[in-house]
Amino acid sequence: MSVDNVPLFGSAFAPSDTTRNEVTPRSVAAETSFSEFRRQLVALELLILVIAGGVAALIVGQTNSGGRPLLTAAVFTSLWALTLAARHAFSMANIDSFEGVKRIGQATAISFGVVAGLGLLLSTMPFREQVLWNLALGLPMLLLARYASIRRLRTLRSAGVARVNVLLVSPGRDRATLTREVLDDGRFELVGAIDPSSLGQTQLMSRIAEQAIAQGAQTVMISSATPATPTELRELAWALESHNIKLLVSSRVKSYATGRVSLQHVADEIVIEVDHSHQAMGPRAVKRLFDIVASAALLVVFLPVIAFFAVAVKVESRGPAFFIQPRVGQNGELFPFYKLRSMRPNAHLERSEVLGATDEGILERYRNDTRITRVGSFIRRWSIDELPQLLNVFLGHMSLVGPRPVLETELHDLPVNGERVHLAKPGLTGMWQISGRKEIHWEDRIDLDLEYVDSWSLGLDAKIAAKTAGAVLKGSGAY
Repeated sequence: MSVDNVPLFGSAFAPSDTTRNEVTPRSVAAETSFSEFRRQLVALELLILVIAGGVAALIVGQTNSGGRPLLTAAVFTSLWALTLAARHAFSMANIDSFEGVKRIGQATAISFGVVAGLGLLLSTMPFREQVLWNLALGLPMLLLARYASIRRLRTLRSAGVARVNVLLVSPGRDRATLTREVLDDGRFELVGAIDPSSLGQTQLMSRIAEQAIAQGAQTVMISSATPATPTELRELAWALESHNIKLLVSSRVKSYATGRVSLQHVADEIVIEVDHSHQAMGPRAVKRLFDIVASAALLVVFLPVIAFFAVAVKVESRGPAFFIQPRVGQNGELFPFYKLRSMRPNAHLERSEVLGATDEGILERYRNDTRITRVGSFIRRWSIDELPQLLNVFLGHMSLVGPRPVLETELHDLPVNGERVHLAKPGLTGMWQISGRKEIHWEDRIDLDLEYVDSWSLGLDAKIAAKTAGAVLKGSGAY
């Protein structure tokens, strides 16, 4: 069967009359746009190195004494640029993500280490001041330029340009899932999809390479369900290498292992290791220490706000200003959950009557919950009713960031393995809050919380905390 007759997408992914001629112009445009972006980024960062080196030479004030500062600037700038290239800071994959920022830091450390080692060998380092100035000027500029470039790249890709052309290779039964994931990623332009079973086993890899070249692909992504031996994959990599086409082999390791996967060698096999470093005591201790300090400081700051609205709640309706309810905490233990009361007294007794089961219609019932008072509506809109939970954080019941605590009556609604959300302390904010709160369906909420538990890191907490202010101001799902 000729490879030119293989349907690219199939009926599930594109109209039946999709042809290579219709795809090629879009592919060329995307390729040119991304290539141009990469050239601009490399040129900008090399220019920054040159400028930093020149300014450092001027600062030391010796530009007219034998040319040593200029020579030092030229040597160190060249060393720095070569180290950046050696650490693949300019590669396509690292330009796409913040991994490139980390590699800039690594390359800088290596460059400075080489210079420091040279100084030790010579027992002198007359150029130390200039190198330090070079680093102090160049590194912040490099990091800022890379951050701005990543933001610009994401803006371009959201507009449909500067994407990487990818050809998918996957059996029909798995192709829908892989296609959806590639399209959702936003970095790729899908130029075709091949079902390997339709090509036959004879010279399968060479045929895939021919199709990738014909379609203008910059990357070939192969599903783990594709029947290919290690030898065949190596042959495909060789065939693609001469055309500068990258090979990606997908795994079945999903987002639960974000930040915890690494490649390991077992004999001649390359395997994926999923570690459990996110459960280590050290990072957990740092998290708890930060919770204590930050919650104490925030309690002092927001105490007048809490007191003011406590009075407002009392003025509007009889009953206590604060609502205390048992919630399920870490390891399934109950704890007293503090909130400013936003409903009429004893409204929690009417929950099942007003809201009912956590089915498809519950979002509309949340929006029209008649138990909420006028003051309650305001403090819910701005998440002011949650501020007393800072005391929960200080006492150790909760953390500033974590899964949202569930009611004891909701435990039976948890999906299979849903109880894993209780491995972490509940949070004042979390994935659910920054993703739309009550606009998120129950099953999706638990999935978000499970993703948080499985991929937790101090860095993830920092990202969630940074996005919380925007979520509060936007107010999505705050009712």
